[in-house]
Formats: sequence, C-alpha cells, structure tokens
Amino acid sequence: MKQRSITLSFEAREYLAAVETDGSLLAIARNLFTRNLGLTAGSGAVLVVEVGYEEIGAPILRAAGKEGIDLTVFMVGADQASNDSFVERLTTRMSDVDASLFVGSYDGLPGAFRRALIATAKGHRRHAHLAGITKSVMLQAVRGDHNEAHRFGETLNRALGDAQRIDVNSAMGTKLHIKLGPMGWHHASSLIPTGKWSYLPGGQVLTTPVSVDGVLVPDGGVFMPDATEHPRSPRLAIHFDKGQVTRIEGIEESDPLMELLGRSTDCKRVGRLAFGTNTGLIVSVGALLQDRTAPGFHLTLGHPSGELTGAKWSCPVEVPLFVRRADVLADGTPILVRGRYARNLREAQTG
Repeated sequence: MKQRSITLSFEAREYLAAVETDGSLLAIARNLFTRNLGLTAGSGAVLVVEVGYEEIGAPILRAAGKEGIDLTVFMVGADQASNDSFVERLTTRMSDVDASLFVGSYDGLPGAFRRALIATAKGHRRHAHLAGITKSVMLQAVRGDHNEAHRFGETLNRALGDAQRIDVNSAMGTKLHIKLGPMGWHHASSLIPTGKWSYLPGGQVLTTPVSVDGVLVPDGGVFMPDATEHPRSPRLAIHFDKGQVTRIEGIEESDPLMELLGRSTDCKRVGRLAFGTNTGLIVSVGALLQDRTAPGFHLTLGHPSGELTGAKWSCPVEVPLFVRRADVLADGTPILVRGRYARNLREAQTG
C-alpha cells in the first residue's frame, strides 16, 4: 500500500481502516481515549498519523469506533507538515474538538509542526503526543499501570516542593550542583488533565533550572534528535558552568554530538531536568520514549518545553542525558539513593 500524505479525513480513515490491525494493540488503544485522555462516547478527537506509522494509527482508529469517539484523521508526511495553509487548517480543526493525538517519529516531521500541535492544548482540550512510538513501547509502557505512576508522580512533586538546590552524584563520576528558581515542578502524567498535553507514555516530574555546575557522566544514555543513542554515552564526561556545557571529555570535535551542540549557545544550555515516575519500568531498554519515564534522574540539553516548565526561551534541539544509579538530594533531603527512590517516598506511595 502506497504511503503518502492524506489531508482529507474521510480518505485517511478509509486508508487506515484497510490496514491490518494487531489485536494486541486494540485494548491499549482504547485506553488512550478513555484513561489517558478522559474521553467518553460522543467526544470529538483528531488523530494525526505520520506516514509510516500506520501500524499504530490503525488500531487507534478502530478503538475510537469501539468507544464511540467522533474521530477526524489525517495522514501527514513532511510535504504537508511544511505547508502553512494545511497546518492552519489542521490546528483549527484540533481547536474544535475535545482532544487530539499525534502518532509518529521524533524528527521525521518539522519541529515547528509538532510544536504547533502541542500548542493547541489549552482551554478544554487535551493532547497526547506519541512521538517515537513503536509497537513494543505500546505493549510494554503504554499499557502499564498509569494510575500508580500518576500517584507516585504526585507524591514526588509534593516532596520536591519549593526546593532551591539539587545535588546529584554517582559512582561513575557525576557530580552536579543545580540551582532552582521560581518556576516550580510540573508533573507530566500519562493521565492528561484538561488544557494540558503530555508525551505518552508519560511519567515525569520536570522543571527548568536556573543554573547547573559540575560534571555529568551519562552512563544511562545520550540520545540524539533521531532518538538513537550515542555509542559512547557511558564514556563521556560532560562539564557544566552556569547551566552551559563548557566541554565534553571522551569524543572528538568532529563527533556529531559536538556539531549538534555547536549550532547555537542554547543547544549547550540545560533546558530541563526531570525524574522519571513510571515505577513499573525496572530497566532502561534504549527506547527514548520509554526510557525518559523510567525511575531515575534525567537532564536535557536544549529545548526547555516551556509549555510545561514556564521557561521563556526556546531551542529547536533537545538532547536527553540519563544517569544510572544516581544519588540525589533536594535541599539535603534524599530523593534517589543509588538510582532508587528514597524509602520515605516509597513508603508515602504505599501508605
């Protein structure tokens, strides 16, 4: 079947309806509407599927029919994602419904297009962003116990509270001192509230820091914009001063990571720091969409997700860095102990 942009909804529906559906994904897809987006029969939604992601889009279309959701569908390739008149028509349609979903890659479509979709999440609308989704991530993470992860995220959010300092250490050599400001923490849950958006699978408590100083050894992975892991991640030592990368040990100046960070000053700037709250994930698997929610400490260079954190600056590039088995203190109170959440947090969750 030929893959192409289909910008007429009835044609896109017919196209996806003809794609063979994996029955194991149907129940998960139904939960996207009822659990994650909180929709009921008669609700309206828009599904935007990147060309090449029909395997995921097809069961979502079928699930909408099972749940009585009035679904408008678009199949989008890079050609239409760069067409301003189409993007305006699409986002106008999205603003008229209760919720929307994007299913596609991290970097196959322009960043401006993806940000335009996210920006529609306001008022009564919700948006689920499944960028980088795969069948295996759907089966492993999206079908997990999101209620448990949500409760733990709320517990962690309260524990971090108004902390002004985060200290991060690891046996591999990470030693960071992080100053926080007035922005506070945002809980990006898989249970998406009215007027908000979240990646799915969700499960992060995040903020944009004021400054970061020290060194980070990303033994849990450095992910490039195409969501592939840098092959030398565990061997790198990334040095920070006042929130900016000053040097990286372990790679040559010609390395693609150095080229990426050299595009602008903000590419070297710490955009976000986060704690993964998907307590059902035991180990990282090398899939960014899933690993970013795994319990532990994460730091992202570049894009600050100002829609969530309140940061007033932006950057088209984002490079997530993960640290395994970190010890983390918030104003001196343990948050992580060798990569596991502190006992007081776990007891508060089960209490």
